[in-house]
Amino acid sequence: MESFLYFLLTLAMGGAGGWLGKKLHLPAGALVGAMIAVGIFHLATEKAEFFISARVLLQILSGAMVGSRIGRSELISMKTLLPSAVILLVSLLVLNLTFGLLMTSLGGLNPATALFATAPGGASDMSIIAADFGGDAGIVAILQVSRLILIYLFVPPWIRFCDRRQPARGVAHTETSAATAAEGRKVSDFLWMLLCAAVLGLVAYFLGISAGAMIGAMVGSGAYCVLCGRQRYPGGLKLALQCCSGAYIGTRLDRSLIVNFDRLLIPLAIMAVGIFAFTAATSYLIRRLSHLDRSTAMLISTPGGIQEMSLLSEELGADTPKVAVLHTARLVFVILLFPCIIQMLLWLMGLL
Repeated sequence: MESFLYFLLTLAMGGAGGWLGKKLHLPAGALVGAMIAVGIFHLATEKAEFFISARVLLQILSGAMVGSRIGRSELISMKTLLPSAVILLVSLLVLNLTFGLLMTSLGGLNPATALFATAPGGASDMSIIAADFGGDAGIVAILQVSRLILIYLFVPPWIRFCDRRQPARGVAHTETSAATAAEGRKVSDFLWMLLCAAVLGLVAYFLGISAGAMIGAMVGSGAYCVLCGRQRYPGGLKLALQCCSGAYIGTRLDRSLIVNFDRLLIPLAIMAVGIFAFTAATSYLIRRLSHLDRSTAMLISTPGGIQEMSLLSEELGADTPKVAVLHTARLVFVILLFPCIIQMLLWLMGLL
């Protein structure tokens, strides 16, 4: 009962912070405001709570949001993303190896810890795998969470600065195209889409697929929209998703970040340089080869979570389906291949 009360309090703090962030016109204000509010609350009390079941629901609703944008024309256009996918995945590998080895030589971390800390996967996934290779799972988790915090705080204003001609509230790809292409406008159609999203999302989740709830929901809702027409996704629900997503990230901020901050200062600085250098270089290549707009290319190149990057894409007016599809490819690539590549590198270094 106590955990449930703290869960409700966490949501309330996230809602209040998200509302304040929107009022202050912060970039991605709802997500960032909720993250800061819950983060401060959790650092002060260590009582913030976010249930796993709520996280799964959040992923399903976020996946449904992405899928609602996918019509037949969008599905056909996905084949043009192959060059972007190749650039992204090769760049990810270069980023991981380059800055992981820099963390080893300059930051004092052992190679396994450094390489898994810079691998752009989920914090929990990379921490668990790192322990099997002799890495420090705690440090990997701290650096992985720090990476996401850096991204969500600084990437949205950077994108806005780089693309100042973009509408302030992100309507270029989302609301405008939805107004002209959405076919299903009945509440019943939207509920059927949510049902398809929930069924496939839960199937993928229980199969143990990484980020399975969101990926399954995206496939389920996208399939429905391809067959029956695109759906309008309520603006209020998108705002609630941003607040809840920010609240979840805020629960990851604990006192270990503060306690270990001094000895992780150099690795954090290396990681920050790596993130922004990687995003700038990769987005430039993607724009030149795939002719995507600046915001979409930058969000594709930013190594954040699928769910959060999709929500930021909606906020910044980028092409959300393309952002979600390429981040899904990135996550699959990292989870399946990065451990093998890191294992081979550690073997060549004589550490395994």
